[in-house]
Amino acid sequence: MKKRNQKINAFSLSNQRQTLYLAGADGNIWQLDMRNPQAGPQPFYQHPHHQHTFTSLAISHNERLLSAGDEEGVLVIWDLNNNDTIKEMRIHQAPIQHIIFGKADTLMASASLDGTVRLWHLDTRHFTPAIFPAHAFDNSVRLSDSEDADWIWTVAFNDRQDFIWAGYRDGLIRRWAIRPRWLYDQLKKKIQRNMTLSEWNQYIGVSPAYEKTFEEY
Repeated sequence: MKKRNQKINAFSLSNQRQTLYLAGADGNIWQLDMRNPQAGPQPFYQHPHHQHTFTSLAISHNERLLSAGDEEGVLVIWDLNNNDTIKEMRIHQAPIQHIIFGKADTLMASASLDGTVRLWHLDTRHFTPAIFPAHAFDNSVRLSDSEDADWIWTVAFNDRQDFIWAGYRDGLIRRWAIRPRWLYDQLKKKIQRNMTLSEWNQYIGVSPAYEKTFEEY
């Protein structure tokens, strides 16, 4: 299928396979009703101020959200209930190559040629990045194992959303644990006690105040 003979950079099919979203090289997004494909693609997003081409596209499993990433690292999120733009923000320093929603639609990840994966918490409906220690300037979770990490082409969650995988140009697939409880359980297997107060003061300091790492000990 062609849309005015232009290049299609990305597409995403709804979970019920009734609507196909297409990101064209003209910077616009089109939607095709799969129940009536003869009608052809209809405009979904045409914005005169958005001058950059979209390079990735993803729809949530519950079909409530559509996300698109462009060649400048800008991410746009729409509410499919009313087709309103919820958020538009630059989160990467290079083209966004892949966007994916977790199975539970509480997490979304974007992979970019800037060598990073950005992880977002969506269950608050505020669509602001989660805040973690050593977070990036925009408060998103920045996953990268070196400052000169290679291009990232693709990203995936496991079903439980406790791991994320990223595929790099160097041919490697890297994995991160992203669920705090999983990390907690792994640490508990290796550590059999909490820090003493003197150890806390030596390695952590007097601020923050002493607290147990594991409540069970």
